[in-house]
Amino acid sequence: MYRGGPNATVTGFVDNGDMSFAAMSAGPQCWQAQPEIKEYARACALVALPGGGGYFVDRFDVQGGKQHDYSFHGQVTEKGEGFTIEGATPKPVENAWTLAGLSGHADATYDAPGRSWGERVLPGNAIRKLGIPGEKVGHFGWFPPPGNGYGYIYDVKSGPAGRKVTADWTTQKEMDIHLRLTLFPGDGSTIITGKGPDLLGKQIIPFFIARRKGEGMASSFLGVMEGYKKKPRIVSVEEGQAADGMRSVVVKAGDVVDHVSLSTNGRSSLARSVSGKVAELAVYQASKVEQAGVGLTLTVPALQGRVTSLDYPNHILATDIKVPNPSALIGRTLFVSSPDYNHNTAYRIESCDEKGRFGFGLVGFDLATLDYKSKDKKGVITTSTPMPLAWTSGKPRASGLLDGKLCLTPDGARRGCIKAFVRPNRFEFKPDATIAQGDRFAIYDVKEGDTVTVPMAASMQQAEDGTWALRTTCDVIIRLETEKVFYRGPAGKWIAASKQDNGFRVPASGCARGMAVLRME
Repeated sequence: MYRGGPNATVTGFVDNGDMSFAAMSAGPQCWQAQPEIKEYARACALVALPGGGGYFVDRFDVQGGKQHDYSFHGQVTEKGEGFTIEGATPKPVENAWTLAGLSGHADATYDAPGRSWGERVLPGNAIRKLGIPGEKVGHFGWFPPPGNGYGYIYDVKSGPAGRKVTADWTTQKEMDIHLRLTLFPGDGSTIITGKGPDLLGKQIIPFFIARRKGEGMASSFLGVMEGYKKKPRIVSVEEGQAADGMRSVVVKAGDVVDHVSLSTNGRSSLARSVSGKVAELAVYQASKVEQAGVGLTLTVPALQGRVTSLDYPNHILATDIKVPNPSALIGRTLFVSSPDYNHNTAYRIESCDEKGRFGFGLVGFDLATLDYKSKDKKGVITTSTPMPLAWTSGKPRASGLLDGKLCLTPDGARRGCIKAFVRPNRFEFKPDATIAQGDRFAIYDVKEGDTVTVPMAASMQQAEDGTWALRTTCDVIIRLETEKVFYRGPAGKWIAASKQDNGFRVPASGCARGMAVLRME
């Protein structure tokens, strides 16, 4: 999941190993955020299909502002061919040639055939000059008006959207390879198509945009994406019933029917039926999933605590978390966050113990090593080494990636925390910092007192002999239409699961490395 706002944070990731479902983080590709936008959030799920292949479920929510765009495109083609739409019939718009023209810039010098920035792209990140009176075209690094990329999308067409819209791109003509998007754009949406350039200005990228406009907007775009060769495996996509802040899709692929649900606060689930029989369930964080009398519920949505100490050289952090089954967390994801940070960080757990001590192998916490070269009258420190990868284009330019991060000298002495990352090689430190001119210092991603979150996840898949393969990171409640459920414990003995909440409780301690086999009687 991805949430944007005053403190943008990634809030969830699950990978169920050899199971079929993974929910992951993904940042929305926004050219320019409106200042009125209060929050935007995205949730994604990658679903594998039996026998190979799969699809991607995408949910993108936005609150505030007056215009919300969901933009997507396929790969380049010679002339923009191989692009089809069902559920909308976009038509040319009078007095608008570019997406910028549809967004309040119809009188701009670049909003006319042959004049769009997209039609004037030259190799080397340059724009062809046409000698248009009053138009200024800069050199490398120049950002063309209106500053959000919409002037690059040209030959736009627009039309009202149906409840469901499907767009299909032929991405490789010789092998008949396609990319297909089925989108539920929401009431009152408009579908816009256009063309964009490749980096050399020699080929064309067909664009698809779903747009909603109004005052105090709240939008939720829900889509399913599939790549296929010649013939898609997915035969239908419909929207399922929404519940508890989760939106869902029902995806049919032959005899497989999937119900996939996503929220933007970190919850997701999958219920799969094959030939009309429940075959697999997966649940992430606070979610409960149920299908045709079979259910799976997490008893704990996430493990959460504080960083109590750090071993920076060995990439280990200690927390106040009590871990019920350390072996089940190997390979899972741990998140570190703080009110001091604009962004949190995810780490893959390589080792952990019952006392909440986590190790991350070769992945360290240091982000960069710099030096204190000089300081100006405002107290801003200049370093010799710029950090362009931690810097973004647009307004504001600062990513905030390093704000709030701790700085230590090579011998481990604390020098304070960064208040603001103001230029690629300039930093403002918090007032209590003790950094001095000439110091070399490392910027660290984690410090004592930060919040640690380990999301919980579980999945169960039925085998041919009628048993179920369970994978879980915590105690779970299993619902099966049977009188008794037994799980095979770490010693290989069958143990009766206790009844609880109209189901059967299987403890994490009974699952070696987070795995167990269930049978019914």
